[in-house]
Amino acid sequence: MSIKGMTRAEARKIGGRKGLISSVVGLITAYLIMAMMTGIGGRGMDLGWIADAGMQLNMVLGAVIMLISGYLWGQLAGITILINKKNHLVAGILCGIGALMTTAFLSGLPGFLLEGMPWKYSIKEGFESYVVKPFTWITVFGIIPAVAVGVWMGWRIKRCRI
Repeated sequence: MSIKGMTRAEARKIGGRKGLISSVVGLITAYLIMAMMTGIGGRGMDLGWIADAGMQLNMVLGAVIMLISGYLWGQLAGITILINKKNHLVAGILCGIGALMTTAFLSGLPGFLLEGMPWKYSIKEGFESYVVKPFTWITVFGIIPAVAVGVWMGWRIKRCRI
């Protein structure tokens, strides 16, 4: 149920805003998943895991990439749902997965360029260690939350009014 006469710019603005909010929900979800995983072994949830991770810069960079990615994929979802009148669930899921995959790939590149390139072995091994492995783990643990948040985002975009 889109609004008659809605412009692409308005749909893009709505989608971007909902995508950004969805990215924040995704970041909180990812943080809690890591807290549960690091708390295994009788420690319960380790909410301070990020202080022990030793990768604070990478985490902040990944969070920024996720927020930007969610905003941009949200804009696409807004146009797809409100202007092109496509199914909001499918559009939300695809854009949620797109944001996850974009974040997973791009967040590994700085580590590869700074640490993986000058490896004493090969570029292939550096790429596998700094891009492929994180991409795989982020996808494995993030696909279900990305689908759930994508459904929620699509629904929020569909019911949005200017």
